[in-house]
Amino acid sequence: GGGGGGGGGGSRRESLASNGPASRARAFDGMNNLVAHMLTSLTASVRFPGALNTDLADLSSNLVPYPRMQFVLPALAPLYSTAAARYAPVNLDALLTEALAPHAQLSGADPRKGTHLASAFLLRGDATASDA
Repeated sequence: GGGGGGGGGGSRRESLASNGPASRARAFDGMNNLVAHMLTSLTASVRFPGALNTDLADLSSNLVPYPRMQFVLPALAPLYSTAAARYAPVNLDALLTEALAPHAQLSGADPRKGTHLASAFLLRGDATASDA
């Protein structure tokens, strides 16, 4: 009786162990995809031509002239998983509101708490300066 239960537990442990590294690999793939997406979005203004394109260092120093008070809080909005890659159209107000939501932040900071001297939103796509 006891040997059969142990064998069932062993096979279950083996199946959990075989799924463990694969699920961790999927989690790291998702995290790597998120970081890569954030970095490509952050550097898009340097890589593509445009009237409003600027370097991130210029942007932060022009907004807040005190180096000790410059903090970049990266966020992605709209934030979708790779599994749900169907993008729904979003208006600009909803997009900016979502960018300030805690779930869209890629850091441990909550932008709703604290004081902001300036904010910059880097938009990609069919948005113009007059839209913002």
